[in-house]
Amino acid sequence: MIGDSAYTIDCFVKEWHVRWEQNGWRNSSGKPVANRDEWERVLAALWARSAGTTWDRVPGHGKGKHPWNDLADALAVEAKALC
Repeated sequence: MIGDSAYTIDCFVKEWHVRWEQNGWRNSSGKPVANRDEWERVLAALWARSAGTTWDRVPGHGKGKHPWNDLADALAVEAKALC
């Protein structure tokens, strides 16, 4: 998986999700994990896969260093405007 969010990539690379689940979905500060429902959906989809997954972080959109990330952001902004 490729993304520009350190928070998202680190969740998997550093296995934060394991500790969150062990701690009743509380983060290292003892606060509820934000967007728990979304994390649970992503984790369920990940665990359903039979293929291995690697994680890579790319520069954030708008920096011109990763054209596909810039395109993905532009498409997301366009799609959001249609809602």
